[in-house]
Amino acid sequence: MPRILAALSACLLAASANAQTPRLPDADPALFRVADDDTTIWLFGTIHMLDGKSSWFDEAIRDAFDESSELVLETVEPDAATSQQVVLEKAIDLEGPTLSESLPAATMAALSAELSRGGIPLAAVEPMDPWMAALTLVQLQYQRLGLRPESGAEELLKRAAAETGKPVSGLEDFEWQLDLFDTMPEEAQIAFLQEGIEELANAETFIAEMVAAWNAGDMKTLSGLMNEGLQANPDLRRRLLTQRNANWAAWIQDRLETPGTVFVAVGAGHLGGEDSVQAQLKTLGIDTVRVDY
Repeated sequence: MPRILAALSACLLAASANAQTPRLPDADPALFRVADDDTTIWLFGTIHMLDGKSSWFDEAIRDAFDESSELVLETVEPDAATSQQVVLEKAIDLEGPTLSESLPAATMAALSAELSRGGIPLAAVEPMDPWMAALTLVQLQYQRLGLRPESGAEELLKRAAAETGKPVSGLEDFEWQLDLFDTMPEEAQIAFLQEGIEELANAETFIAEMVAAWNAGDMKTLSGLMNEGLQANPDLRRRLLTQRNANWAAWIQDRLETPGTVFVAVGAGHLGGEDSVQAQLKTLGIDTVRVDY
């Protein structure tokens, strides 16, 4: 599966307070702090789908969240009906060529085999743009390995924000995020799908290594895994990583002008490597400190 989409994997359920329930293994994903005299911005790297088999929303992460007055995510998805309409408009073409008509025969055969394994009828995918078919395969593979979005970091953080009355906002618009893929040339979308199919053979190992690195707070390994697939594709790297990191660094710079404490949670791949949000902040003269806990 495309390593660039590891941003679609994520999180775990908090351990139960019931003394009869065994404690989940502890996880300590990375947490960073940006601050000036009257503003603190916590930066937390997420995985968007996880299996709920470890406990991370505690210790320094919980403290940082609790002292924050607002939660900021990559995006806040609209209601189900609106989301479905946007996806239909962006990713589904009922009048254009089908995937069978657009893809090379070998790619289509491999795609059909994976869909069959996942119990998804080919007819449901035929009108999709190639990029959406690629994301569908990613979702399918994560679910096959027991990872679910409802166990993801963002979902747990949103539930906690609702319980504590914290406002939740997004750095990016949902439709804008889909346009990152939808505006790619068709040839690039097909290549994106082909890469995803080729990487399915190593998906189980990749996901296990990614989650282990996230649990341990090993940002070097984690960012390497998540962003490896972007190295050979400069346009996609710019679309999905470097430009967004620069945008978010500029947002943080502006937010520092307003007193208060904010908890910002974005995909963990954005907080590691030479083009990370922290690296972009450094070019703006803003230091980031990793929290030792």
